[in-house]
Amino acid sequence: MKTFIRAIVYLSLLGTVTGKIPLSPMINITGFFAILKIFLKRKFSINKYLFPLFLLIVYCFLQTLLITPSSLLKYGFYRYDGNLFPSYLPLLFLSMFQIRFNFNKIITYYLIFAVVVISSSIFLFSFSPFKAHNALGGFIAELICIILGVLYYELKVKKRENSVKMAIYLMLLIVSIVLLIKSDSRGSIIAVLFSIVFVFLFPKFRKLVFLLIFLIIFIFELVVAYPIWIHMGEPYSFFAHKTNLLAIQGIRWWTITARLFYLWPRALNDWLISPLFGIGFSKYNDIPYQFYGIKHLLMINLAPSVYNDFHAHNSYFHFLAETGIVGFVLLIMIILSLDRFLQEKLKNSLEAYINMLLLWYLAFASFTEHRFTTPSQAIPFSILLGMAISNYKYRLGLRKMEKLR
Repeated sequence: MKTFIRAIVYLSLLGTVTGKIPLSPMINITGFFAILKIFLKRKFSINKYLFPLFLLIVYCFLQTLLITPSSLLKYGFYRYDGNLFPSYLPLLFLSMFQIRFNFNKIITYYLIFAVVVISSSIFLFSFSPFKAHNALGGFIAELICIILGVLYYELKVKKRENSVKMAIYLMLLIVSIVLLIKSDSRGSIIAVLFSIVFVFLFPKFRKLVFLLIFLIIFIFELVVAYPIWIHMGEPYSFFAHKTNLLAIQGIRWWTITARLFYLWPRALNDWLISPLFGIGFSKYNDIPYQFYGIKHLLMINLAPSVYNDFHAHNSYFHFLAETGIVGFVLLIMIILSLDRFLQEKLKNSLEAYINMLLLWYLAFASFTEHRFTTPSQAIPFSILLGMAISNYKYRLGLRKMEKLR
């Protein structure tokens, strides 16, 4: 069984290089073995550091079951609105196993394969393996995080200076940086820089800065942007209500305006009318809204479900809108809890540096896009962190066996 699970993990990881062919979600097959293990051992337990993630998944599942149960049977739901499930269930599944993965070797092969595939697709065939430029840029940004994690571990922790190996990683890094710039994903570039600065240079301040950034954006939206949005007549989107409002000159200026004065205020409004539980998981993009309930207490959007990639372009506002304070707090707890696990249990390991960079990349990227659950970036993170946790449990098992001898 372990060999088969390893095969699924490796194939799924290789499949993350494209979003146009759904290869990476096959990692969810490991759920069958996780459930089988629970059934045979008649024991179910969740790692305490993953408990907030478990609660969020259960909470969103129950909301869907109560509001739009038919969504649970539709592919479009899991591909778009409900991608939380295929993106993060694998992390829970893999955390239930004690399987040894040769993390160092896997990472090396994966990076070479991914960079070769992406660069060949773009430079030789003028073809993007992903549907959107932000998905492409986000994936490349994660490759950069992984490469930097390896370089830091090899040079600063292990003090190894294998010139050939370092040359290969530096070449992969340079190519990846070029690819990221070419993707024109500005949010990904900014998020990578924040991740590098706050993981390597200011590790003690990253949680505080992260929360301060959200607070500043939240206050601006509530005090400035939200009243403007109300004055404009509460438009659903920039495209449905084009205006010269703050017409910032430059490339794609409208993407900034759309976020600040349309998408984020609408998400904020959804939260204000249903603050505790939100308007319903996966319901932000179901417009025109059909609200039922008591305003400012509990309002549910019962409009027909639409499955697409239209979202709030900010994971925190998106979760506030759809799942309220409950979902938002769980999301923040997930980020802080995973960071704590990586610092306390995997301290100074290759797995720790790679996953820490990926975690904080996703956290900062989620300020400008709904990145936290998007499969192109969440599934690679789930697989790599799941492998790290499985390795950790394997090592714990060996130590227990040694003590019994």
